Amino acid sequence: MKLLKGIGGFIVLSGPLFFLLVYFIIAVVLSIIAARQGAKRGKKRWGLYTALVFILIMFWDLPLVLGTRWYQCTNNAGFTVHKTLEQWQQANPGVAETLIPSKVPEQYLVKSEQGGLEKFYRLPDGMEIKARFWKGGKSQGASFKRPDGTKGYWLNQRFIWETFYTGRNWQGIGSIDERIIDSQTGQVMAQYIDFNSSPTWSKRGRDWNPINPQNLKFWLAHGKCPKGEFPNPQWLVDGDSFISLKKKFKHFDGEIQ
Repeated sequence: MKLLKGIGGFIVLSGPLFFLLVYFIIAVVLSIIAARQGAKRGKKRWGLYTALVFILIMFWDLPLVLGTRWYQCTNNAGFTVHKTLEQWQQANPGVAETLIPSKVPEQYLVKSEQGGLEKFYRLPDGMEIKARFWKGGKSQGASFKRPDGTKGYWLNQRFIWETFYTGRNWQGIGSIDERIIDSQTGQVMAQYIDFNSSPTWSKRGRDWNPINPQNLKFWLAHGKCPKGEFPNPQWLVDGDSFISLKKKFKHFDGEIQ
């Protein structure tokens, strides 16, 4: 019983490596058997063909995933500024001075929890906002959710930060699309698009399943697109990254946190 528990614990802790080890052992054993049987029948390449089959089962999609990710990162990823701070201020004179970071209209307060450290609001358009505060009343920030399910962060009375995730396609490539939006006009001020890959291609996401060989392919998991050497014009505009520009839109008063 202790031996079985020990084996079970090893399998859980080792995760996919255990199943890959089993797969490798099976591949080697069957390739050797095929090579010996092939030698008896004058088919010397049976072992090689068997090994190639096991290799292709695991690695056939690696060039496709890496190639698709490279194409997306090269051609469709990057940081774009559609309207600068200066252009927006010229089109909206006197408004910037009235904007307060994470300030939510108190007239739309629905409820307050944790002694006022968390407050919930509902705007006339159905947007729900959750604001968090430090003791003393200073804002930690506010998040929102639209009636259509879109989620993001409330920067101030005029700007919001939305994030859109694209479900992974059959190649395992997914995208993240972040936008700074003028909440009054709906205009996208700046946009950041990035890509990554994962061995699980389901759009809804699935629990890891060792029976599915696709979930074992950890070599297909690659993070965000490479940013290259600084400064990279694909990810910087006039010296600003998406993160630094977002802070400027949030803090028009110059108090960057």
